[in-house]
This record gives sequence, structure tokens and C-alpha cells, in this order.
Amino acid sequence: FQNYTLGVAEQTRFGLGAKLSYNITRTELFGVNTAFVPLPKFYNVVPSLELSQSLWRNGLGSETRATVAVVEAQAKATSLAETMKSKLILAESEGAYWRLVVARELVSVAKNGVERAKKIQEWSKRRASLALADKSDALQAEAGLQGKQLELQIAIDEEREAIKKFNSLRGL
Repeated sequence: FQNYTLGVAEQTRFGLGAKLSYNITRTELFGVNTAFVPLPKFYNVVPSLELSQSLWRNGLGSETRATVAVVEAQAKATSLAETMKSKLILAESEGAYWRLVVARELVSVAKNGVERAKKIQEWSKRRASLALADKSDALQAEAGLQGKQLELQIAIDEEREAIKKFNSLRGL
């Protein structure tokens, strides 16, 4: 014999439980005389409706309403957490974008600073060679140029890091 059950169930907010199901039983009798048992193989299908109302534990559905409230609160918490994650990702992406913009602007400013320092260094070197200024002025201008070149290299490195961060957030 084989038995199958198929059905649906519902729990209402006020505690009433309802189940509608079908029980299907397949029975086959082996070794029987067909004169006495004309159908040795048969099916039995029984619909079933079950209603239950708890009076003590889930009186008037208090436990059911509490369970629903817990599930709704968990869903709301998950929703808020995911919203927060998306806002954090957006803020991080925006920060990376502005870091890249500022880094590119710093490279531009540093290049202009190097060009001006070169002009000052050449001017100081020419004045020192003509004995119009001390050699220390030319050396100071050379040091200023090297400082500006170092600032440019730092700005280029910062731009490279900003590009890497920005592209990693873009998935590149």
C-alpha cells in the first residue's frame, strides 16, 4: 500500500488554523481470489478539512500576531541594513571620485610649480654667473626646484592611487 497527502494550511491572525488536504491511498492485494475480492487493486481518496482554535497558548491569535510582528521587524531591519550598505557604497564611490579630481588638480598645480621653479632657477643661475647675486641664491633656487619636483612626484603617486581606488570601485 502507498499513501500520499497533498494540502494547504493557513493560520489566521486571530489564531484559527485551517488545513485542507487530500489523502490518497493506493492498495493492492496480492494472492487473493478475485471471486471473493473483485478488485484487488484500488484507490481511496479522502478530502479532509481541519479547523483548530487554541484557547490557552495562542488564545485569540496573540502568539501568531507576535510571530508576524517579529518577522516583519526582521524584514524591516534587513531592508534598512541593505539601504545603509548602498548609501555607504555610494558615499565611498563619491569620495573616490572627488579624491581623483583633487589629485588631478594637484598634479596640474605641481607641474605649474615646477615650471616656475625652473624659470626661477635659470634666472638665479644667470644672475650668479654674471656676479649680480650670490652663488647661495642659485643653490637655493636649485633646492626649490628639487622640492617642487618632489611635490610633483608625490602628486603623481597620489593620482595613481586615486585612479586605482576609483577603478576598483567601478569594477575595473
